[in-house]
Amino acid sequence: MAVQAVRSIRLFYPKAPILILDDANWPMQPKVARQLVKLGVCYRKSDWERGKSTKERSNFTRNHMASQCAAFADFASEVGTDILCKIDSDVIVTGADLPMWLGSNNMIMAASIRRDAVHGWCYLMRRKSLQEIAALQKMGRFKDHQCKFEDVYHREIFREAFGPEAVLDYEINKETSRSYTMDYAHPKEIIPEYHKGLLRYVTVNFGGLMMIDLPSPEARRERATAHMKAFVDFLEDKIKSTSQ
Repeated sequence: MAVQAVRSIRLFYPKAPILILDDANWPMQPKVARQLVKLGVCYRKSDWERGKSTKERSNFTRNHMASQCAAFADFASEVGTDILCKIDSDVIVTGADLPMWLGSNNMIMAASIRRDAVHGWCYLMRRKSLQEIAALQKMGRFKDHQCKFEDVYHREIFREAFGPEAVLDYEINKETSRSYTMDYAHPKEIIPEYHKGLLRYVTVNFGGLMMIDLPSPEARRERATAHMKAFVDFLEDKIKSTSQ
């Protein structure tokens, strides 16, 4: 899935620096890593505990998030970018207008129709704000925050540091001509007309694999990956046809 996500980014941001933070405790297959490197990503492994191997997450938030924010801030400084986009491996980008959605905010996030909270599949952060957060974390700030989800943690610490108005939650909106995000419905078959309708959304989330009516996690992931690839192929063909 990560390869398809990066393919979509490269369609609209061919020279954008991309950091892949792979989990050294649960690394991706070497073949996938090589494909990502061929797409021009900076591939690195992180060795902090992400909570995948334990049900106890009391230290997961504190250690993982401090390390993650520091890694984000360091990478943004290395490449000299002012805006950093944290995007999940099951998300497709559909256009070149993603940075403009940040506006004057310190962070923007996507709201979810599946649960009454924000979701972290794609959010934007300012480098300066992220560096301030990383510095505060290094001094021991936010150490008492105990959140099960990393997106909730990021949202809460940004609001604590910069005020509630500094973080904007974009809800899924089916009425506007262009909206920030949408959940993929996971139809059984690949439907070109459905893909065409998804062009109204800046990002499309292919997660939520439990929506897929297949018996095993592997089968659900395989179908979702196939649909992601078909959607990126659709985007690629559209770009080629409009450039001729």
